[in-house]
Amino acid sequence: MYRNIIKIVSVFLIVFTNFAFSQPKIEIVGGATKDWGKVTPKQSPLKHEMIIKNAGNQTLKITRVKPTCGCTTAPLKKSELKPGETTTIDVTLSIQGNSGKMHKQIAIESNDPNNSYLNYMLIADVVLPLTVSPTTYIPFNDLQVGTESTAKLKIKNTSDANIVLSKFQTNMPEIQLNLNKETTLSPGQEIELITKVKPSKSGNLSARISITTSNKEFPELIINGFGTVKPSPFFNN
Repeated sequence: MYRNIIKIVSVFLIVFTNFAFSQPKIEIVGGATKDWGKVTPKQSPLKHEMIIKNAGNQTLKITRVKPTCGCTTAPLKKSELKPGETTTIDVTLSIQGNSGKMHKQIAIESNDPNNSYLNYMLIADVVLPLTVSPTTYIPFNDLQVGTESTAKLKIKNTSDANIVLSKFQTNMPEIQLNLNKETTLSPGQEIELITKVKPSKSGNLSARISITTSNKEFPELIINGFGTVKPSPFFNN
């Protein structure tokens, strides 16, 4: 009798063990991060082939692949994988209009009981030939009708060749710039852009400064400015 009980328990343990260890397992070949390192806008869009493998012993079902932003595409070629089988996702990342470190994600959902929701990280450091600091826009502070306000930024040549700046234009006649003649920046050199504005009416101020550059990858530098203009007790608003 005891032998029969032992046999039953042994069979139960074997079945339970096989069941417990019989499951799909999602694996991203090469790790869950793609880092392109330093890139330039000319390289956009960035591309990468992600390889997904079923490292388990049951069928893996990928139920959803969703990039976290519209700048990323990630079409899945096959949604069901047998044990040991692989599939690919052709990842593209648009870096146009960006600068500095970019961090994006692709969410992958599957029937892997231990990792049903997986984040795949996309990293790129977008290097522009011209940078604007300490902010990428002009913050107009303490604006008031009839009162002149000044804001300063620095433009730096971060490339390895000379860059000529020209055609300094604004969308508002009230804005005056200290730069109005063709200027050459050598590699590593920076120049100060001083912006003065005397608002003629209250409300939101939205400025746009465009500068033509000789860099083929970056033919135009756009700097936007924002602020809120308060009414003046001395002027008719």
